Amino acid sequence: MTARAWTTALLAAAVAAQLAAPAWMIARREAALRRGVVLRFRTAPVDPYDAFRGRYVALSFDGRSAPCPDAVRRRQTVYVCAEADTNGFARLTRAALRPDAAGVWFRARASHGPGPNGAGDKTLPLDLPFDRFYMDERAAPRAEELYRRANRRGGPQDAWLQVRVHRGLAVPEDLYVSGRPIREMVLRWDGETKP
Repeated sequence: MTARAWTTALLAAAVAAQLAAPAWMIARREAALRRGVVLRFRTAPVDPYDAFRGRYVALSFDGRSAPCPDAVRRRQTVYVCAEADTNGFARLTRAALRPDAAGVWFRARASHGPGPNGAGDKTLPLDLPFDRFYMDERAAPRAEELYRRANRRGGPQDAWLQVRVHRGLAVPEDLYVSGRPIREMVLRWDGETKP
């Protein structure tokens, strides 16, 4: 082969690799949305004026830690097991460097090393992989207003994120406010009607 043929072959391989990486990422997310186990995570109250940045909803969650017997470093990837509580919302039951066969496991990162939780166990604070919910840029301002109105009603925050988990990958499916999907509420909102 000539030098020109080698260069062309290397260029073609590089282009194929660059196209294959995003295609693989999209295919994994779509597989999780189609075949994944559904978990609902109750969101913690968020300052409504900072809830939306650009085209995504910034989310915060209650209970972002789990018992972890393993020695873990800051920002290390771990597996987290989640189970539904009596109200149908996800509860993080344990974290480990490797998942076992029981339960629904997804990947997350340790926000910092484990600390004692008072029971002699170690509790690991976590950065969950779904702290943003992306929306259409034109819908975000209306969604922000709906979210603000729901927060002004008083009482506990009535918002949760529905996540699908498949083979360790957790993918946000929909954000619910007052029991309704935020996308549906944005489509039906006329600017005057309260959600």
